[in-house]
Amino acid sequence: MPDDAAAARFAQLLDWVGAHLHEEHSIDMLAERAAMSRRNFTRHFRLATGTSFKQWLQSQRLIHAQRLLEMGEASIEQVAHASGFGTALSLRQHFKAVLRTSPSDYRKRFRGGAVDRAEI
Repeated sequence: MPDDAAAARFAQLLDWVGAHLHEEHSIDMLAERAAMSRRNFTRHFRLATGTSFKQWLQSQRLIHAQRLLEMGEASIEQVAHASGFGTALSLRQHFKAVLRTSPSDYRKRFRGGAVDRAEI
């Protein structure tokens, strides 16, 4: 029973972080929120996700930024803030490192491409 309760708390925590990507998150704060020690939280996190919290958070933020770029008209600065990167420069650096493109080019390719096909 304790494992199920811990797993449920952990899943709720991941959902909460996903809804608050624009905020700062520390492992100590999240461990406390999950009622776990830092060491236990880190171990559970790696077992549940296969990665570190920092890597997972960056990935979630990039996915969120991609969705915002595909669906909306928000500026790159607004997308950066809403997805937790803080600045457009930081968003551009992460996009370039992981996706090998810029946020602007990504938007043109994945938002504009759908519009171009629809017009044909």
